[in-house]
Amino acid sequence: MEAEVAPIWFFKIVRLAVLSPFVFMRLLPASCWLHALLPPPMMQRILLLVLFCPTVVIGASFDCKKATTRVENLICVNSDLSWLDDTLSETFALEVTRGEDAAQLRTAQKAWLAARNACTEVTCIQRHYERRIAQLSCDHQSAMAGSARGASQCAYFSLRELDRELLLIEGRYSRRVSQDSNNPDFAIRTFKEEQTAWRSYRAAYCAHYGSIEGGYDGWKNAFAGICEVDETKKRMMRLNNEIGEK
Repeated sequence: MEAEVAPIWFFKIVRLAVLSPFVFMRLLPASCWLHALLPPPMMQRILLLVLFCPTVVIGASFDCKKATTRVENLICVNSDLSWLDDTLSETFALEVTRGEDAAQLRTAQKAWLAARNACTEVTCIQRHYERRIAQLSCDHQSAMAGSARGASQCAYFSLRELDRELLLIEGRYSRRVSQDSNNPDFAIRTFKEEQTAWRSYRAAYCAHYGSIEGGYDGWKNAFAGICEVDETKKRMMRLNNEIGEK
């Protein structure tokens, strides 16, 4: 009897689900279709493999045995960075195979690598990856332009950066309102409550928006992600205006 072999794309999907469930739900919301594509015995074996041998499906885009720099070693021992490295590698490969401006892309990638290699901590490396993936994914002339995957990836990584910026703005706003209030503790507490309420609103409103504007699940999540980016930009602008910043 011929042995059943799982396709390579399945391992990539499982790795994404394990490393970053949120992105998995964004990019591949209808994950239950795997049950229809793979027979139950294979599903059971693969799930056991993921549980007990995670290194089989988790890894950077390069051979970690040949890692020589501090940054490469950090990537190899950090599953989140490994996933980001693999995601960027796949995204960049798509752009290069497009054939247009390949030399320019490689030059820009070398400059990005130099900046990444100057990092000394995980957070720095992570942000460099997220910015670069967003830059490539959000390019209107990119290989993924016009696709649900491209729109979702652009929105997700753009939102990661925007959320970090938003936290800084909210911190400045919180300090401003506490200084201007005759009851600083109450002002800070109510603003924290407003922060939580706004994030719940953003998630609910944009999920609803995506369900209305999108067609199949991929585009529903893409539109929801785009909505979250837009709502976050609006909040940043409003808070900056209230504290007198551009």
